Amino acid sequence: MKRFIFFATAFLVIVGVIFVLMSPKKLSSSCQDCFKLAKLGDAEAQYQLACHYFQGNGCSKSERKGMKWLKISSEQNYAKAQCRLGDRLLGDDRDLFGKKKIKGWDLIEKSAGQNYAPSLCLIGYASWKGYAG
Repeated sequence: MKRFIFFATAFLVIVGVIFVLMSPKKLSSSCQDCFKLAKLGDAEAQYQLACHYFQGNGCSKSERKGMKWLKISSEQNYAKAQCRLGDRLLGDDRDLFGKKKIKGWDLIEKSAGQNYAPSLCLIGYASWKGYAG
């Protein structure tokens, strides 16, 4: 009987974890909740955590930590993160040789390739202004 209870409990825990991981993402605005999900590899949570760090909402304001989480989310091909990171790299005035700007455009193009509307708008605007080829 004890074995049955153990396996039944283990089964319910596993089913619960799978249900939570597969359910639609409804992130809490809490920085701690985002951090927990971000550590598990959730690209949306990583993006939200980066936003928390940039704005200092629920955690200390940190440009470095924000860029770290934005890059991690971007590396998972999360279009929102790619667009935002690309935009931030384009606006970096410390980029004397233009390497960050090239990387920024590459990220925006990747995001646009996923039909992410803000990226498509950025590319369209840049083309209209003559900034992009």
